[in-house]
Amino acid sequence: MPNSPNIEKRLPSPLLKDYVDFYLVLEVEMKDIPFLYSPATNRNLMVLRFDDDMTYELNDETISCKEISLTGLSDGHYVVKTSAAVMSIILTQFTPFGASSLFRTDGNSFLNTNKNLEDLIPSAKKQDLKDRLLGAKSISAKVRHVDEFLIQFLPQRYHQLKLSTIQNCLQLMHSKPEISIKDLCKTVRVSEVHLRRLFRQHIGINPKRYLQLNRFNKVFLQTIGGEEIKKDPYYDDPHLIKEFRQFTGYAPTTYPRGLISTEHIIESIPFTNSSR
Repeated sequence: MPNSPNIEKRLPSPLLKDYVDFYLVLEVEMKDIPFLYSPATNRNLMVLRFDDDMTYELNDETISCKEISLTGLSDGHYVVKTSAAVMSIILTQFTPFGASSLFRTDGNSFLNTNKNLEDLIPSAKKQDLKDRLLGAKSISAKVRHVDEFLIQFLPQRYHQLKLSTIQNCLQLMHSKPEISIKDLCKTVRVSEVHLRRLFRQHIGINPKRYLQLNRFNKVFLQTIGGEEIKKDPYYDDPHLIKEFRQFTGYAPTTYPRGLISTEHIIESIPFTNSSR
């Protein structure tokens, strides 16, 4: 990490708690950091950029990051590059179904890509948010403006009720990462066909793939803390090694511990106490 980065993590308005996990405001010096690396991830992020150009390189494709864009979950590792001396951005981490619900778009359209916000909403709304952020004098003011911007897209009550099955599934997946799809469906009383349809529409991938990403992310966090990588929740070492290599490009024993990843930044920052 560069010296003295200015980074704060804030909670969203209670009205957005089902759709947004947190906001992350970053001003990070990029001296001697040629890129930021990201493993495969089940994160959905809105990126509000205030510096020079930024690109994502994923699956041998270079994707330009617009001023305000959405980066969906990814089942492949990628790198983020910028020409800025200081990376100055606001990240909004959505819940797994948050972006698709707020912007009324299939979750699958966010998979492995970076989407311009103007493709989803009127350009005037995006410009209004940009102007408000540029005029904000504090991090609290910036977070408040993003809150107000997202609240206007809250779905109707009937849509929220439709998501209850997915919410129950996600709670089980995160508390029991070793759970099988069959047991998951039995517990929440839904067919596998219906569950696959819900996940692809609202999250972007099928439940089995999400479980794989969830298991991997749990193991990958151990590399950030410098812990010994444990097999749990995998059945055996071959499964762990296969998925770790698939989602990072490295075997667990050869992953460069000095490699700065987006996960290092996002996971290592505590929440900022705020009177909001």
